[in-house]
Amino acid sequence: MDYSKLYRQAAAAYSLLPQLLTPGRALPPLQIYVEVTYHCNLRCRFCQFLNPSPAGAESAAADRPRPRPEITNAEWRRILAQAPRSALVSFSGGEPFARPGFIELAETTARRNKVHIYTNATRIDPDTAARLIALGPRGMFGSGLVLIDVSLEGLPATHDRIVGREGAFQRTTAAVKRLVSERSRRHRRYPLIELKVVITRDNLLELTDLFGVAEALGADLFNVMVLNTIPHAGRSAASGGAAAADPLRPPPAVVEVDPDLLDRELKRLERAATGSPTRIRTTPQGFSMEEIVRYYRGDLPANRYRCHFPWYAFGITAFGDGVICPYALLGPIDPAAPWALVNSGKARAFRNLLRQHQLLPGCLGCCMMVPKP
Repeated sequence: MDYSKLYRQAAAAYSLLPQLLTPGRALPPLQIYVEVTYHCNLRCRFCQFLNPSPAGAESAAADRPRPRPEITNAEWRRILAQAPRSALVSFSGGEPFARPGFIELAETTARRNKVHIYTNATRIDPDTAARLIALGPRGMFGSGLVLIDVSLEGLPATHDRIVGREGAFQRTTAAVKRLVSERSRRHRRYPLIELKVVITRDNLLELTDLFGVAEALGADLFNVMVLNTIPHAGRSAASGGAAAADPLRPPPAVVEVDPDLLDRELKRLERAATGSPTRIRTTPQGFSMEEIVRYYRGDLPANRYRCHFPWYAFGITAFGDGVICPYALLGPIDPAAPWALVNSGKARAFRNLLRQHQLLPGCLGCCMMVPKP
């Protein structure tokens, strides 16, 4: 079953009613993105959230604004206790497991909501793996941890070079082995395990071999992602919460990948995946391999796509700001009424702008853009 496609269809349907009847307004969020911390123990070259970190990262430049404090675990628990029970809570970062107390926060949230975690997995030791698998629901309709997304950016030398840490590949793949083994031991279907790779010139020739790694590890999904160049300045501590760039201007072009070579390698990947239990997914959601090539070639027509995200989802930054798009930072949320910003004046104005365009020029390559029916 293609759960990704079913979810896209549900999100589109959920978004349609307010778009038709109450322009600018949204229903309670169907998905909540929790950027639980911006600290990370890796330094991925393409990361949009590079931030001073206690885990060995470089210091902030002296002329940057003083970093804002991240909100506390107690504040996160208070906010998420008020989440609609129907909402999927997606934890990301930074690296979620770089935040002390994150596993307890995930456990608390998984008791009442479906939960999804993005991670580099380098901090998932045997005890953490067991605790995560224990959160898996018995069926797809129950609350619990339904998906773990793990970043793997190439074969050992390439991955370690891209993420800036020697030995990272070994630590990540060892963690995936633990998760798959523990899930098998408990006879669980969930959480599903997905390996994700951002296509760059460094790993382009390794995509098929990397799929083989995912298959050998027992991953359920292998996700090939385009390199997103959309600015996220408003969500880095070093920016002091500054707004992102103009959504009416296209993001910087991706020029580092040879489209013809990419086309060849993606066709090779598809052939290798034929008949495999490990399924291929793409990001942006629902993209064909041809669309990925066109994106890197720079001739992807924006008028064939749209975005529903601000109508069905709501994000919360590690500093406690509400966000419905990288271009729409809504300001601090009130922990006593965290969803009040969903239909704030700024949120309604941004949705009306997006409704006019369906996909803003600045959003090309965003993970949340989807093909029109």
